[in-house]
Amino acid sequence: MPVDIHYEADEHLIVGTWTNPVSHKDFAQAFKIAEGAYKETTSIVHTIYDASTLTQMPANSISIYLRDPNSPLRHKMAGLFVVVAANAFIRAIVETAGKVSRNPRVHVATSLEEAREMVKQATGSST
Repeated sequence: MPVDIHYEADEHLIVGTWTNPVSHKDFAQAFKIAEGAYKETTSIVHTIYDASTLTQMPANSISIYLRDPNSPLRHKMAGLFVVVAANAFIRAIVETAGKVSRNPRVHVATSLEEAREMVKQATGSST
């Protein structure tokens, strides 16, 4: 399975690992898990996606993230959205999505540790 997503409720953090090939169904699965996390809490929920091994994305990826109401770019309970990406193409997609959505909470990291540190610094938590 190209996506493994879980919710760390004690940290208010969704963590996902993405591998090739990713499909539109994988996005739907990720957003369904996010929807459950958003409903479960009254606190902001942050998202870290580890896409460090990902080399391709399906067509319309940015559009899917901009339109889905449970996307970490759109939901009112969504906090930081940090993507770990080594591939320049994936980094560019994430940065473009952040610019198009005018969402200042979208960030790209080079490692999972760096992503967790970004969330920790932004929230003051021990993530």
